[in-house]
Amino acid sequence: MRLARVLILSSFLLACLAFTSVKAWDKDDYEIFEIQQALETDEGKGTTFYSILNLTSSATQPEIRKAYRKRSLELHPDKNPGVANAQRRFERLGLINKILRDERKDRYDHFLSKGFPKWRGTGYFYSRFRPGLATVLAFLCMVSAAFEYLFRLLNWRRDEERLERLVRSAKLLALGPNFEAPGGGGNLKPGLERKVRVPLSGFPDLPPRPSSKEVESGKVDWEEEERKMRKALAGGGGGGVGAATRINHVEVVVSSEGVFALDPATGDRLSLDSSTNPRPSLIETWPFACVKSVLSKLGIVKGSGNEAAFAQDADEDSEEEVLDQGNRRAVGSDSAAASSSSNGAASSGSAKKRKGRKGK
Repeated sequence: MRLARVLILSSFLLACLAFTSVKAWDKDDYEIFEIQQALETDEGKGTTFYSILNLTSSATQPEIRKAYRKRSLELHPDKNPGVANAQRRFERLGLINKILRDERKDRYDHFLSKGFPKWRGTGYFYSRFRPGLATVLAFLCMVSAAFEYLFRLLNWRRDEERLERLVRSAKLLALGPNFEAPGGGGNLKPGLERKVRVPLSGFPDLPPRPSSKEVESGKVDWEEEERKMRKALAGGGGGGVGAATRINHVEVVVSSEGVFALDPATGDRLSLDSSTNPRPSLIETWPFACVKSVLSKLGIVKGSGNEAAFAQDADEDSEEEVLDQGNRRAVGSDSAAASSSSNGAASSGSAKKRKGRKGK
């Protein structure tokens, strides 16, 4: 799992590096991109600086100058009254003429022959859309939440595999190597249970469970599956109830009601089903958790079940602490009273002795 996290983090860093290390376009390139995109939007896809002048890319400077004069007369706003974008088209034609008549022409010819880049750098899109601080922060929160959810999902799948391996290993010890075969004794009678000691990570050589489609189609060789189970059992290092206690082993109870792990300290049973390891959701990531926490403190929404249970435990602890303090005060009061009574008795005894001496 650590390797998977490292790979994902490395991929993310490489993507960020590639994102920021794209070839840096200068302001002239951005201007060419902007005019070309606007030209195709107004005049149609595939329109170029040359086609708007009715020229080819091999046109000479005198030909460009002559074509511009002719085309500018056609697109002049005075010749196109009532046309909404006449002024914009005329101004854009002047910019195209300037580009084709200076050193930027070679740059445009390069993009025209090699193709205009689909990704034009962060500066180009930032200059077009200019996202605000709130937009940037929201984007970063979304990205971080997505990566956190991905990590949670990978951890959940890993834990699911471990949990399934542990349950199957316990059933292998309790029910035998053919417990998954139809009619192979995979279920106990009501009221019966068997306790076994299983490696915490299960048997490493345990074969994968046959899919339901394979079982229904009858393609599973149950004798081969039993042989694999016996092999995994022989090399797994598990043991029965009388096996020596090991740190990496856990006691598991297999019963007709399910499979349960035993707490070594209290003996409580922990169910080893899917509810033990719930699937993560996107709303559990930190941005949603922060919003929910703020709304919970404001009293808009109620806290989760875990928070309620924690608050209840805290209240119970507070009550127990108050009771302990009361008991200590009561004990202290009793001790003080006993001490006072003993001191009073001692002082009265001394007084009697003094009176007896005086009488003598």
